[in-house]
Amino acid sequence: MFLLVRRLTLPSAVLGLSFVALVLPIVASTYFVNSTADLPDTDPADGICKTINNNCTLRAAIMQADFIATASTIILPAGTYKLTRAGYDDDAIVGDLDIKHD
Repeated sequence: MFLLVRRLTLPSAVLGLSFVALVLPIVASTYFVNSTADLPDTDPADGICKTINNNCTLRAAIMQADFIATASTIILPAGTYKLTRAGYDDDAIVGDLDIKHD
């Protein structure tokens, strides 16, 4: 009897959790650029826009936004943002900046 209950409970729990995941809202990320420097993000997977100088640059914000699949907003103050990291890379570490998602 215990084995039957266990076999029925586990699939029911998994199915129930999948429905919860479907109704949870997708939270958009917002990144506030606070530096005109051209530095990459230290860890695009952590969800925090941060360079080695603990600032959020345009390059770092785009790297963060490109890493996640949800909508992102980048707040960019007025200023001149000169791209100084030569090279070609689709992950925005060097070269031009590619925005991969809407």
